[in-house]
Amino acid sequence: MKNDANIKEKIYWIGEHSFEIYKNTNKSILESFDNQVLLYSRIDSDAPISNDIIYLDEFFPMNERNYLVADLQKPISYFMKDRKIPFEKGLIVGDASEIIVQALVAVGAFEFGDLYSREEIVADFEKVHKIETDTETLREFNMVDVSGFSILFLNEAMPFKDSLETAKEYKAKADKTFHHVLKQKNQEFNMSEFLFHLEGGLNEAVRKSNGIELN
Repeated sequence: MKNDANIKEKIYWIGEHSFEIYKNTNKSILESFDNQVLLYSRIDSDAPISNDIIYLDEFFPMNERNYLVADLQKPISYFMKDRKIPFEKGLIVGDASEIIVQALVAVGAFEFGDLYSREEIVADFEKVHKIETDTETLREFNMVDVSGFSILFLNEAMPFKDSLETAKEYKAKADKTFHHVLKQKNQEFNMSEFLFHLEGGLNEAVRKSNGIELN
């Protein structure tokens, strides 16, 4: 998956569930990658201060924004653009039942002018505080490009019927957006094992890792 031996593969660990997996992954294996953890808020977080951890509400002004998919799309778009190394792609790890992950998928799946008329887009965006509605701003909002990234969906941490249905919806959106979509099939999946084999390429990692499937 790398394009330059001197550039470490980027891994975005999005949300609390992903962060738990990150904390329990072999540290010597993690050192082979450029890791970035994205959480929503430092409040009530027991995570130590680290350059690997970004809190969205500290990275982007969140005044008048709520923990909703629509309100988080612009902050996440800015986060992804700010952290992206030119010409470098990578892997996103997250739980599709978490809103912060859903917002990231929504940013990538948003197709300007294809799915909605401009008037309908403006109406949708006006619901989100502090988002201007002129054409250039809308285009700028959607400048983040995740189409070259792969995304790995963890088993849903909240296995309630409504959260499972929502997760399924966002996984379907991801199938149309990301370069590769991987899904944890069962509890046998081991992140350390998967990342160890990722050095040999994504197909190799999927083939040699238990409990994961590649769409």
